[in-house]
Amino acid sequence: MRTQANPAFLRELAGAGGGKMVNADDGAAAIKTLVTELGRLQKTAIEAKAYNEYVVYFQWLLLPCLLLLIAEQLLWWRKK
Repeated sequence: MRTQANPAFLRELAGAGGGKMVNADDGAAAIKTLVTELGRLQKTAIEAKAYNEYVVYFQWLLLPCLLLLIAEQLLWWRKK
């Protein structure tokens, strides 16, 4: 099912919300209108806080390494 846009209703809806209706079929005129309207928007600086949460994997190797060190010492003591 194909539908058609109702430009009058869209203009009314955009006006009620304080906006402006731009028809994308207008090509360069639509782009110019969008650039103009975006240029009128209030520009504010925002401050964003970002942090990194590091995942630590050394625990996965710690136990096998300790077991290998203990095994090495046991084998060395047994050799003596």
